[in-house]
Amino acid sequence: MPSQEEQNGRFLHRPQQDYPAATVAEFCTAVLTEIEAVVQGTARDAAFDTLTASIGAAIVADRTLGGLCDWVEAEAPRPVDLPVEGAASLKAAVIPVVLHYSTADPLA
Repeated sequence: MPSQEEQNGRFLHRPQQDYPAATVAEFCTAVLTEIEAVVQGTARDAAFDTLTASIGAAIVADRTLGGLCDWVEAEAPRPVDLPVEGAASLKAAVIPVVLHYSTADPLA
């Protein structure tokens, strides 16, 4: 370990491990997108619950979308019943999904 003698003491130089330099050259971005979930039929409440649960399970199973995002999170759906003339009504919801990712160039 190299050292230098000084009048008031000793300066010790301890080489640091080689770590890559941390930079802030990447831009962190969050994008809000939406998934539209729509079901129709007599058991639409159960079908809607199954559909939204499967969407949630798919997001939890791969929060990076195969490496395309840093993190994905869904917000609670806001369901509504939509009447259809001459047919069973629809149960629909928009599920907001936030995609977090980093990029070196936000315009690329």
